[in-house]
Amino acid sequence: MTWIKSIRERFQALFRKDRMDAEMGEELRFHLEMETKKNLDRGMPPSEAHRQAMISFGGLDRFQEETRDERGVRPLEDLVRDLRFALSSLRRSPGVVMVTVLSPGLGIAASATVFSMANALILGDPGPIRDPESIVTVYSSDEGGRLYGETSFPDYLDIRAGMETIEDLTAHRMGVVAVGDSSDRDRIVVELVTGNYFQILGVIPVLGRAFLPEETVTGSADRLFVLSYRAWQERFGGDRGVLGTTIHLDGSPFTIIGVAPEGLMARFLQMDVDGWLPLGIPGGIYRATTAALADRGSSQFFMVGRLKPGRTLEEAQAELPVLADRFHSEYGESWEDSRGAPRALTAVSEARSRMPPDGRIALLGLFALFLVGAFAILALACSNVASLLLARAHRRAQEMAIRTSLGAGRGRLLRMLLSESLLLALLGGSLGLYLTHLATGYLRAFPLPFDVPLRFDFSLDLRVVLFTTGVSLGASVLAGIGPALRGSKASLTPALKEDTRGRGGWKRRVTLRSLLVVGQVAAATTLVFGAGLAVRSVRASATYDVGLNGEDVAVMWKEPPTEVLEPAQLREHFLEMAARIEAHPEVEAVALARTAEAHVFMEDFATALMEVEDGDPAVVRFNAITPGYMDLLGIPLVRGRQLSDTDVPGAPQVAVVNETFLERYLAGTVGVGERIPVLAWMDAGRRQDRPGAVLEVVGVVPAPVRPDGNRAPPSFWISYLQDDPVRAIIHAKGRAGVEALVPILRLEAPPRPDEFTLIDPGPYQALIDYRFLGHRLTSTVLSYTGLFALFLAFIGVFGIVSFTVSQRYREMAIRQAMGAQAGQVFRTVLAQGLKTTGFGILVGLLLAIPIAFLARSVLLGVAPLDPWALGGGAGILLLAALVAAAIPARRLRSAEPMEVLRDD
Repeated sequence: MTWIKSIRERFQALFRKDRMDAEMGEELRFHLEMETKKNLDRGMPPSEAHRQAMISFGGLDRFQEETRDERGVRPLEDLVRDLRFALSSLRRSPGVVMVTVLSPGLGIAASATVFSMANALILGDPGPIRDPESIVTVYSSDEGGRLYGETSFPDYLDIRAGMETIEDLTAHRMGVVAVGDSSDRDRIVVELVTGNYFQILGVIPVLGRAFLPEETVTGSADRLFVLSYRAWQERFGGDRGVLGTTIHLDGSPFTIIGVAPEGLMARFLQMDVDGWLPLGIPGGIYRATTAALADRGSSQFFMVGRLKPGRTLEEAQAELPVLADRFHSEYGESWEDSRGAPRALTAVSEARSRMPPDGRIALLGLFALFLVGAFAILALACSNVASLLLARAHRRAQEMAIRTSLGAGRGRLLRMLLSESLLLALLGGSLGLYLTHLATGYLRAFPLPFDVPLRFDFSLDLRVVLFTTGVSLGASVLAGIGPALRGSKASLTPALKEDTRGRGGWKRRVTLRSLLVVGQVAAATTLVFGAGLAVRSVRASATYDVGLNGEDVAVMWKEPPTEVLEPAQLREHFLEMAARIEAHPEVEAVALARTAEAHVFMEDFATALMEVEDGDPAVVRFNAITPGYMDLLGIPLVRGRQLSDTDVPGAPQVAVVNETFLERYLAGTVGVGERIPVLAWMDAGRRQDRPGAVLEVVGVVPAPVRPDGNRAPPSFWISYLQDDPVRAIIHAKGRAGVEALVPILRLEAPPRPDEFTLIDPGPYQALIDYRFLGHRLTSTVLSYTGLFALFLAFIGVFGIVSFTVSQRYREMAIRQAMGAQAGQVFRTVLAQGLKTTGFGILVGLLLAIPIAFLARSVLLGVAPLDPWALGGGAGILLLAALVAAAIPARRLRSAEPMEVLRDD
């Protein structure tokens, strides 16, 4: 540990310089007196004894400096002195500071914001979990064959009892409950867990306690609540007297027994929940009823376990196929997916389960795309800074030469110049960190397409701060090393003879600046071209024909009432609700459906397993609708008829199909009169307890072509009157706009406190907009990235070309004095700027075109080689170069040659 002590002493010496100098002076005088006394003892006169003592030490100042060097203080003092000098020097150039801090600061903020999102959603932090390496998550494949799906509660109990590699296994799921006992209740997100949840994770509450085993027996669990640390701070102000307080959730009283430690998140998506509730409460909470917990077909739980000491994840994974085969043989069809294949069990590590593994790769790709764009912006910003510092170093050539003549070595000059870059990096990094804080705050408050208060922790933790610091230092080195090397390589005689405008060596010095221009323009071309494609893609998605018209239509989600109703009673309940809404004079028409077809999260809510000739059974989307639904949403009919009031229970079951269904499953026949066999009905991926059917096709509707060029997938519609409804999506068309419909829907179909409403009353058009939310968000980010890159490139090209032209004032003045026409000089200067920019654009296009083909999957309705994006980006950058070269060239053209030479 001596090196730690040494570092501490050096820093202490740095901030106690006066005291250290005094101590060294006293020590030096003591040794000098002792040496003088020895000389006196040898018989020397006093003056000679003192002189010889001074000689033996080599002089007081020299001895003191050597002592300071030995103690390692000098390098630190030099660094502090260089930073002070850099600060003093930069104060005299506020314009330089503004550009060199703002440009990289924005680039650093962009990259740090993307990293903070990836850090929260993918990298994550296990938080206060004990020994996270021994935590495993167990998944069961679902009805659709997805490998990482939920598990039913009976299956959880069997898996818990059957696994030999784990100590214990807990089940958990997300829930949304209403808090408060008034009519105006807030909704909070909670995690419903088995009683061993906190024990398995090894989490100790910071206040109170966790659930006890006797309090969480399935079917008789107590109404207890463990608050999250954030909810404790926000809702109760961190009051330690919160224990024992009663809080009403979904109208029932719950007792707060503990507060979880700070940083503990839900196991699903690392969501920042408000608290934890036990499973098995009598009567249930958020659909976790005793009946639901006993239903092997109700898969809604995830499982987390802790390995036994000495056991590994590989061992746990090895025993799961044996368990899955045993369950399949014991439980038959309930352990098969929709295609009849046996279900599988999979175990993954705690780190991999923070984000569902099947979505992890796609999310990593998205973040990688964003991060590449952010780093490209940062590279452009560094290029701007490097260009500015290079010009600044060129202007300071005489200063460096004078310092060299006074004895400063190249290393000393290099440290001095790099200290400026370091100071700018600290300022830019601080700005970037602050902007990242603002950006992540906006992301936390980003509106979602449903009224569920989901929260993700995008806060700036140590990992984000270290990333930002590393990026800032990297940007500092990237932007400053070239100018520092050039500036510290002072050639004494030429620099003292020449001025700072570069006589004699212009071609050699402009090479690096020309390369910077080419690099900036190439990077900007790539980003601007990408931005052009993104903007065009956004416009294409905005005009995409989804096959229906949501104008003047309001929509809302309605679940069954709390009492258990038979399918016929439930259907009548929803139809009566629709009739009450339609009775209002502001309402033109009302229709019910099982799903909202434009909603991004309901795309696969209703599916059917169909028998297909010469192939495996196919899973096809369907919707159950009331008569008038297609007219209300403007869905045209190609042939046949729509569903009508005569399609009721007891009548032949019928369906309307789209053209894609016709081509894929009915061999492109006319369709009407064909029969399609349905083996099973599924809702939200779960098979319904309902017999199959043979449907007669009575109509065909178009299948719109999507912006990616593909047609809408196969779909069919059945009569809501012949369906066993599980919910109602109410569609109401108004006579005077959507605004008047929303209060009517709330009045006639008020939501229950415990009702999960994926669609709150609102315009149908909002569902269409949210359908492309992810794509538009991606495109918007790329658009702003490109626009910002264009801004940086414009500044960079303008600055470098302007500086280059200004360096040629003397050359151009001599040309004009020798008879060259001013227009000819003007064209020469313009050609020089445009030639360099044009070469950069060509390089950028060579890089951008293959990237565009790789990214074509996120482009909707736009070809990778879109001529508007290609031509627009190149034209804008050429315009920037033209303006950058024209302004100084025009100034040179209007100046008298003799005045320029006289001033020079």
